[in-house]
Amino acid sequence: METDFMLPHFANPVEYQRTPLIIERAEGVYFWDTLGNRYLDGVAGVMVVNVGYGRREIIDAMKAQMDKLTYNFLSYSASLPALELAKCLVGILPGNMAKVFFTTGGSEASDTAVKIARLYHVLNGQATRFRFISRWISYHGSTLGGLSCSGHALRRKNYEPLLLNFPHAAPAYC
Repeated sequence: METDFMLPHFANPVEYQRTPLIIERAEGVYFWDTLGNRYLDGVAGVMVVNVGYGRREIIDAMKAQMDKLTYNFLSYSASLPALELAKCLVGILPGNMAKVFFTTGGSEASDTAVKIARLYHVLNGQATRFRFISRWISYHGSTLGGLSCSGHALRRKNYEPLLLNFPHAAPAYC
């Protein structure tokens, strides 16, 4: 099947050549492709559907919120669900962790974490602290910042000149 969009395997030229798996629907822990083949999703949609697909109570809650407010730009305001979630998260966070910063996804969260850590050191008079150590065989997002932290050689290869110089440690397994 021909596609008019770039598949997420953008960093590995070998992946361009394979026929893409086009997912048509999903339910519970399974998804089906356009040919009718059923697959067990062993990675929970890369960790974003860890409660399964098609959960009616989640869909109903999402629809109820969409009927009230489809989007809220967090730079100048908050929403009641965001405030409730922040309160819940702060209630289970350890120690003096009493702040929550929401992002639109994992790549933005990785970039923001790096920026917050850097700002912390700058504001504490330690502007020379700027190194972030990541782990080889890791994934921290598709942005240049996330890719800089990530330790996946094939994903990084074509973008090396653009990436930040983050040192990488060996993984805790062979």
